[in-house]
Amino acid sequence: GAAVGGVTAFNNLAGEIDTVGDVLGTTADESAGLIVAIKTVGGDVDGLTGQMAKMVKGLGEAGGKATPTAKLLKELGVSAWDANGNLKSSTTILTSVADKLAKMPDGLEKTRIMTMLFGKSGKDLSDTLNALANGGLAAATDKAKAMGLAIGEDGVQKSIEFGKSFETLKLTAEGFAVSIGSTVLP
Repeated sequence: GAAVGGVTAFNNLAGEIDTVGDVLGTTADESAGLIVAIKTVGGDVDGLTGQMAKMVKGLGEAGGKATPTAKLLKELGVSAWDANGNLKSSTTILTSVADKLAKMPDGLEKTRIMTMLFGKSGKDLSDTLNALANGGLAAATDKAKAMGLAIGEDGVQKSIEFGKSFETLKLTAEGFAVSIGSTVLP
């Protein structure tokens, strides 16, 4: 019972870490930190990844021209690109935005900015962004490690391989059942 529960919990966490990493381009430990930060304040992990994807999409829509998202980030004093013109990491952009918004009082202007950056559900990000601001992501990553939730890239890959092997086993069992069924039918 406990072993099965442990494997299930591990695989569920690994899947969540993998999804966050796939969407945001974060390392497994950064993803674990984001998950801890988001869940600690009652936030929605899937929601944040979708909102970040919307913001990043908004940065690249205008074919090299400044987009409304890029203009808004500039207004906040956040640059999404490094000195070589490459897009910064999602966690760098996110924590920079969080740091700037943490200095603003809650209210219509802050809500307007969050909605413009992250879509209409961006208004629900205030607690999550506050948790990530001012070193909050690094602290959450340390907390994830201390709690045993930072399983690393190796742990995520083990879970993915386990999932593939388990699916193969299920398909093999299904094939065996079909073989029996086909011989029993007249």
